[in-house]
Amino acid sequence: RHGSFAKRDTDRLAFVAERQPAGTTRDSSVRHPVVLVGPLLGQTLQVNDARWLNPCSPWTPTWTTAWVNLDKFAAVCAFHSSHAQLGLTFDPTTNRTKSPEHVQVRVAEGWDGLTFFGIDVYGNLTQRLESEGFVRDVDILPMGYDWRLSVADWEQEAFPRFFRTISDAVSRNGQPVVLTGVSMAAPFTHAFLRWANAKRGGKSWVQKNVHAFVPVGGPFNGAVNALSALVGGMAFAYTPPGQPGAAKFTCPLCDPPMAEQVSEEQFVMKVVDGFGAVLKELLMDWLVTDITRLLR
Repeated sequence: RHGSFAKRDTDRLAFVAERQPAGTTRDSSVRHPVVLVGPLLGQTLQVNDARWLNPCSPWTPTWTTAWVNLDKFAAVCAFHSSHAQLGLTFDPTTNRTKSPEHVQVRVAEGWDGLTFFGIDVYGNLTQRLESEGFVRDVDILPMGYDWRLSVADWEQEAFPRFFRTISDAVSRNGQPVVLTGVSMAAPFTHAFLRWANAKRGGKSWVQKNVHAFVPVGGPFNGAVNALSALVGGMAFAYTPPGQPGAAKFTCPLCDPPMAEQVSEEQFVMKVVDGFGAVLKELLMDWLVTDITRLLR
């Protein structure tokens, strides 16, 4: 099912975080630290653009929000191919990616990274855990990462940082951690555990430091709509390719061929305008109370 941290999810996670090994008596004073891993898109990315004489580069380079930013100029700087602050090139020999020269991208630090338009992605969950006695930055910890990157990229920075976060939490609290998160947090954490088991710490480290892995709505069977977006131009909507309202790209090898196309400028503006309209509508109803539903 699609995942959101609704009441039944937080109830289950609170149980997992407080459960004891089979055959032992439950001790309510024992709690496992919880590490909240960010989902796809629902993390704030910052950019430092130091390119010379580029219209998207400030006179004094500084870290600014690139995702998500509904300012149209910022959106063009982030996505348009001639600027492409968030663009990547992929090296199939190393499975690594690379940002444009003189452009740096990072996930915002700490809890700021797990925000979407400034709203706490896991607000409901952290509030419930705090009501159970958990404390932010003590036994509730954030784990943000750049969701654009490859697993090989994550091995360079995100996975070692995840490793340190877990090790520090176990050292500070004296209990192994519970790892959880919505959507892409699941395959990201799974890839991390494989990396830790094979390249850092080994199986004994995982067994000693990880009490449980609780993915919520993880796309382990893939994401069908990603293919539709790729070949049909569907962007931030579930409009079937070919239907009115779906942005399209040229695809002469498709069957049937897709000849209609839109310019990059039109496409970027369509994404920004459409995403903003959807957000505005949802925000009035339930986005504030359960942000994770938007991410699914």
